[in-house]
Amino acid sequence: MAERAPSPETLIARHIRRHPHKPGRTEAVLRDYPVSVWALAGYFQVNGRDGIKDAIDGFRISRQAAEAAYAYYLKHQLHFDARLEDQLLIAT
Repeated sequence: MAERAPSPETLIARHIRRHPHKPGRTEAVLRDYPVSVWALAGYFQVNGRDGIKDAIDGFRISRQAAEAAYAYYLKHQLHFDARLEDQLLIAT
């Protein structure tokens, strides 16, 4: 029998933690890698679920860590997208 894929909440609990020094939803980091979810949010905003592969390749993280980051991004998408939009406004 095939093993069930972990739920998004399980992935988040296993692979995502709050940043120890920065408050806020968009400051969360991966537990086992020196990568913030914020660093991956652009991949997810532009490519949706396909951004998972880009995150794996670009940051050399596990598939489950990338899927957890994507699930966390979706859970807090309004916050991430607002921050990304602010960054674009600053850059222009």
